Amino acid sequence: MKRTLLGAWALAALLLCSCAGPSPGAIYDDYTRIAAASNSYCLSDARQMAQGASYQGSMRFEGTGTLWQYDAPQAQTVTCTFSLSVEDGRAKLVWIEPDGQVGILAENNTTPTQTVTIPISAGIHRIKLVGAEQAHVTVQLALSAGMCAEIGF
Repeated sequence: MKRTLLGAWALAALLLCSCAGPSPGAIYDDYTRIAAASNSYCLSDARQMAQGASYQGSMRFEGTGTLWQYDAPQAQTVTCTFSLSVEDGRAKLVWIEPDGQVGILAENNTTPTQTVTIPISAGIHRIKLVGAEQAHVTVQLALSAGMCAEIGF
């Protein structure tokens, strides 16, 4: 009986400690945390595929996840074709410059496929998915340089 009670207390303490920090959804409007090199997210019902500089994914998502990264050796232009569909919750695709500046590519709606040419400086550039309220999102990306990755891998 004592072991069962002790085990229950330990489990309760672990759960409380695990939930003590801010939720990943609290990052949605915090551009300093969005620009950070790290990611923080809750991910479920994910179907993703990344190959080279292309990415496709559908998921429930909250927090930040890096989808694309490119360490540009010099100033140049990058072509980015993307679409974002948000069925529930809130979500956006953001472009992060080497100096930490964050620009929004698409937010909170069904964005038809768009292609933009972006002049970039030398350094590490990233595209992140940012979500709140367990957003149900579908994302497609194709870029002319860099590498895409699945969230969580």
